[in-house]
Amino acid sequence: MGCKYSNERITGEIEEIFNRNIPLFPEVPTAPLAFGAENRPGLNSKKISSDIISKFSTVGIENGDNVWEKYTHLVVSTLVDAIVYDSSVQVGVKPNAIQMLSQGANAGGPVVSVGQNITPFSARGIIF
Repeated sequence: MGCKYSNERITGEIEEIFNRNIPLFPEVPTAPLAFGAENRPGLNSKKISSDIISKFSTVGIENGDNVWEKYTHLVVSTLVDAIVYDSSVQVGVKPNAIQMLSQGANAGGPVVSVGQNITPFSARGIIF
């Protein structure tokens, strides 16, 4: 009984896997990330709820309707809790994305080294 697939077909299938056009994640600009991330207040369910409640009149809901206000706070706090406690962060780093430079000295004189990541890698994290 012979093999059902030829070596050429198997090789072609493997090459097709590696040659697929996989979309890359958009790059985050460095300046907003470096200077803006620490200044963001984070998610606050009470602030989000009050922002939504303050806009009730634009859709015809009267302010002071406690049922709608309680419902809004319940929904928002549930969503914020799900984002904060249940979500995960997945990171992919492409080759040559991290540049390294170190310098120092020892008894033999000054030492300088440079480098970069040569392989892609991924990492996982949590939001806190």
